[in-house]
This record gives sequence, structure tokens and C-alpha cells, in this order.
Amino acid sequence: MVIYSGFSIGTTKNDQQSVKGNEIDEDFLKTTEIELIARENITKQDIKDASRDSGAYFHYILNESAVKAFGWTPGEAIGKRMYLMGEQPGEVKGVVKDFNFASLHNPVAPLVMFPLTRAGSLLIKITGNELPQTISFRAPLKTLYFSLILFSVIFSVIFL
Repeated sequence: MVIYSGFSIGTTKNDQQSVKGNEIDEDFLKTTEIELIARENITKQDIKDASRDSGAYFHYILNESAVKAFGWTPGEAIGKRMYLMGEQPGEVKGVVKDFNFASLHNPVAPLVMFPLTRAGSLLIKITGNELPQTISFRAPLKTLYFSLILFSVIFSVIFL
């Protein structure tokens, strides 16, 4: 999982706070086992709403650190109108428990997750059993699904 820097979100177009950001789909939280502590997850309809050419509307999921940065409780955050990068209107749909996505030496940073199709990433949850066989399975996947996309295996460890 790659979490990107350089995002901002705020309650107005001009009052923005710096946050980390990640594009997600409806399976992301389940696959990564990130705990949703308030409201609900992203849906297929949310992805459709965010991908419209004009009139896109986003549903955001914030982590606890982002909620605290705005001075809210998780319950208060739900339904708040927000703007990603000062331009993308939407509202907070859910709040997740803080999780480490960077060095364990750093505090967890504010994070916004927003719906978009993950054309550049594929997360596969594995148990770790029979790892060589699991890794070798990527060759047929590459041929079947990713013939036009550069495909490599990157292992990420998420500490919840």
C-alpha cells in the first residue's frame, strides 16, 4: 500500500490542512483489515459519483488523526462537507482507527481516503503460508489481467 503526501482537505475551498492521501475502492478496508470506527465504508456508487467528468462528488474516509486535527470527534465528522485539494467537493462518510502507514518512529499523520478505481494497484491478501508458490502465481495473473501494465510484487506490512 502506498500512501501519498501532498494532499490537503478542508471545510472550505480556502481553509485547507495538509494530509496524506490514498485512493481506495469498496474492498480496501476489508482487504487491509483497517478498522472502521464511525459510519460506513466506500461503495461502488461512491466510486461512480467520484469518477463523473463533471459534477464529481466525493465521499471521504478520514483517520482519527485527521478528525482530531479538525477538532471533531469521529461522530461529529460524519456528514461534514469538505473539499479535497480545495476543489473536489464531498462529505465525510467514515472514520477509521489510526494505523501506522509510515515509520513507527513517527506519529500517525492525518489521512484522507477517497474513492477512485485503483487501476495502478492490486492488493492481494495472503496468509504467508506457501509463499514461494503464492509469488509464482503472479505470472498467470500478469498474463491474464495485466498484459498492458507493468506488474511487480511489492510486499507491504501494515501494523494495526
